[in-house]
Amino acid sequence: MENLNWFLSTLSQSAAAIVGLIGALLGGRLINQIDEIKQRRFEVKKRVKNFFDGVDAQLVEFEKFRKFVEQRIPEYKKARDEGRNVMAFPNNMGFTSSMGVIEIKNIKGDLSRLEFVKEILPELVEVWEKPKEVKKVEELENCYNSIEKLRKKLDKRRKEFMVSTDILAMCELDCALSIASNWKASIERLIKDFQSFQKTLLPKYFIWLLILLSFITITSVFLPLTILYINNVSIRECVLISFFAIGVGGVIGFLIYQIESILRMGNSEKIVKESKEK
Repeated sequence: MENLNWFLSTLSQSAAAIVGLIGALLGGRLINQIDEIKQRRFEVKKRVKNFFDGVDAQLVEFEKFRKFVEQRIPEYKKARDEGRNVMAFPNNMGFTSSMGVIEIKNIKGDLSRLEFVKEILPELVEVWEKPKEVKKVEELENCYNSIEKLRKKLDKRRKEFMVSTDILAMCELDCALSIASNWKASIERLIKDFQSFQKTLLPKYFIWLLILLSFITITSVFLPLTILYINNVSIRECVLISFFAIGVGGVIGFLIYQIESILRMGNSEKIVKESKEK
């Protein structure tokens, strides 16, 4: 019995030393990993925030276009009915807008342009509103699919305008297509960046090492200590065994906590929520 107790005591102490050594090295590496992930997370969150700020800014522009179009179409129709060919308006008529005042010398053509902008604006706004419902970066896939459908629809309309030779409306359509394509590309880049960030969160060997340490702790530390406890060792030895087991368990608990902290930093829902906060 004494030989068994000696063997179990030696085994548990040796295993605990191994767990402590590897745990210390792994713990130090995890702390460094957390510092690196914090910086990467800040950069990813900044890109996510810029994306949502860009969505809000584009919606503001769409609203400006809508108000302008609704105000100007009646004035254009009145000018057309009165036989006027020249009008002076701020040059912010549609997606191809720029600052300044211009003279419109093609009432009919520019009226067509404004009517087209009014027609497609609700569809653009509907698609651009979708990110407001997004709670995770992965859900932007749905927005990506929606913008792709809209882009194909606009491309089909463009072919129709090429046949009808409505050049002004086609210019607006080209600009709308460019807006849609650029937004689609930005969503694609954001999703790829976030996926790349999540892949670098925690190297697989961290998990395998933690599993190995947990296995060694259970089979070579806790199990032998439990047997020693059952073998009616003295109260003093029982207390020492208990503290020894708590110390080894604390190492494993610390590693689990660190790994959990890293995984929490990569939480998509939390990053999106923080990015949307003003």
